[in-house]
Amino acid sequence: MKNKLHIDVYAGIVMIAFAAWWILEASKFPVVPRRFPMFVGIAFALVAVLIIIGGIKKSKASWTANEEPKAVIQWSGFKYTLIGFAGIVLYAVAINYIHFFPATLIFVPLMMLFLRVRKWHQIVLTDLILNGLIWLIFVYELKITLP
Repeated sequence: MKNKLHIDVYAGIVMIAFAAWWILEASKFPVVPRRFPMFVGIAFALVAVLIIIGGIKKSKASWTANEEPKAVIQWSGFKYTLIGFAGIVLYAVAINYIHFFPATLIFVPLMMLFLRVRKWHQIVLTDLILNGLIWLIFVYELKITLP
C-alpha cells in the first residue's frame, strides 16, 4: 500500500500559504498598525505547523497499522463551511461597494442567523458593540481609514 498523508497535513500546508500571504500583506502597513496583523499571521502559521505535526503523527500511525488515513471531510459538514466562506467573500465584495461599516452592520446579523443565533437582542448588541470597537480601535486610535 502506498503511504498516504492525513488530510491535516494538506490543510496545514494551505494554512501556512495563507499565513505567508497574510504576513506579506501586513508588512505593507505602517509600523504601528502592522503589529496586530503580523501577530495574527505568525500565530496562524504556528497553529498550522502544529496541525501539520499532528497530521504527520496520524499518517505514521496509519502506516504502522497498515491502513488508509481516515478522511475527515464529509459533504454534510463541509457544505456549511463553504456557505460560510461564500458569505465572507460576499462581505468582502460588499465592502468595496457600500464601505466597511454598512457592510459589517449587514454581515454580522446575517452570519449570526446562519450560525443559528436567534435572540435578537444578542444579535443587535453584538453588531453595535463590534462596530463600535472596530471604529474605536482602528479609526479613532490607530487613525486608519477603513474602506
